[in-house]
Amino acid sequence: MSPFILPSVLILSSYLFGAIPTGLAVAKYAKGVDIRNYGSGNTGMANVTRSVGVLPGMLVLILDTSKGVLPIVSIRILEAKLGPIHGFQGSLEVLCGIASLLGHNWSVYFKFTGGKGAATGMGTLVALSPLSFFVAASVALLALVPFRYMSLASITGSIAGGLALVILSVVGSHPNVWGFYGVIGASLIVFQHRGNIERLWNGTETKLGQPGIRRPPVD
Repeated sequence: MSPFILPSVLILSSYLFGAIPTGLAVAKYAKGVDIRNYGSGNTGMANVTRSVGVLPGMLVLILDTSKGVLPIVSIRILEAKLGPIHGFQGSLEVLCGIASLLGHNWSVYFKFTGGKGAATGMGTLVALSPLSFFVAASVALLALVPFRYMSLASITGSIAGGLALVILSVVGSHPNVWGFYGVIGASLIVFQHRGNIERLWNGTETKLGQPGIRRPPVD
């Protein structure tokens, strides 16, 4: 059997797992609404909380975070049973983390649209580097509490967490390849927030706690 078959299956599975439309499913079950037709149209925790309620929003946060945690934990469990996967020491965890993030942001079930990746990216940091996650969460909280912009918290937290992971990789606390996730993961999340960045600059971004508004229906 080719040594690339198992890694390929794991990477594809991570993408398909990350692509599960959790926000859409939770909003539909909780209120019978298509969350894409409310607020920002995003399926993440902030828009679900704003448009549907706090408890559904928290459930979406947990589920989206698990998309980053479970693929990496699964690899570690598998390697504990089968031994290290040849040629992929450390890099397979990064590839699966990126695949899950890509799935969440550009879901095959969603015509390659989706969320913005902050919770899934944070979940990947939880599994890869708890210290980097702590840095990311602390910076995000410092941005969220005074300003109440979830997008600002997501952007600054992702950058801080990615930078922390890069630094820890450079100094040898983590495998060097993990630093690539810090760069790529943060870049994907910031890219998905480009509309939020524009609204923050223009002063039109919606704050956490403000109600969601009805949008034109999604086809």
